[in-house]
Amino acid sequence: MNNLSESFNSMILEVRDKPIIAMLEWIRVRLMTRIYNKRTEIEKFTSDICPNIVQKLEQLKVDSKSFSAIPSSCYIYEVDNEYERHVVNLTRKCCTCRVWDLTGIPCKHGVAAIYKNLERLEDYVHACYRKDAYVAANKEMITPLPSQDEWVEINQPAPVAPIVYKPQDKPPMKRKKDVDEPNNRSKVSRSYRPIKCGFCHNEGHNSRRCKAGITGEAPWQRRQRLERQKKLDKRDKEQALTNQVRVQLQYLSQQVSHLGNHQGGLQGSQTPRQLTRQQISKQGSEQD
Repeated sequence: MNNLSESFNSMILEVRDKPIIAMLEWIRVRLMTRIYNKRTEIEKFTSDICPNIVQKLEQLKVDSKSFSAIPSSCYIYEVDNEYERHVVNLTRKCCTCRVWDLTGIPCKHGVAAIYKNLERLEDYVHACYRKDAYVAANKEMITPLPSQDEWVEINQPAPVAPIVYKPQDKPPMKRKKDVDEPNNRSKVSRSYRPIKCGFCHNEGHNSRRCKAGITGEAPWQRRQRLERQKKLDKRDKEQALTNQVRVQLQYLSQQVSHLGNHQGGLQGSQTPRQLTRQQISKQGSEQD
């Protein structure tokens, strides 16, 4: 029943937030088309067993090849391989592995016994998996409804919608899970994980409550030591930054002084190119 309710909830997930009449109309149309499609599909199938059960039987035929059936009587067999052994009773349609009893479909041990007895596998499938039962389950149809304009009028007061107080938060869309049900089946929650210490790497406690005595000090002493170390590291960083700035300032001052001396020397002395230009200009003035 739980599987049926979960399947139904997953089917109506897209219309669960709609008004009640719109949601019921969507469910009615969906069921009406589903029953019709199932009825037309099964009519095209030629086997006496439903299609999904036929696929399972084909897989069971492959799985039963590793088993050997030893007869004890006409309908009782001992079926075994190198890993397991079971007793199959074809008259009662049961096996000691209990799979046949629970599903109504012969297990791989029963399939080996049935083929050893030279019988048809389909004869030992439960009647609920046959085509006739499937057709009988889908033979009824949901009657279509006309438009609301064609409904019969009655002398009754019109129903009034109840007052709905909408909460401020977003309405929940997912179902409520059980207490023992994990949130995510593919990941382990932190509530199920054991606590592991970062110092001694043992389970059952964390690094704050570690009593392994690695440093030989109490937790409060360790906290004070870490705080002092943090302050010392901060002071060392500030000192290193100050020294770096001081070195850069000294380097810049040296560069500025060197540049000033170089410019003063250029003003006091003339390069050979400048002297040549002055001689040429002097010779030109004498010729004039």
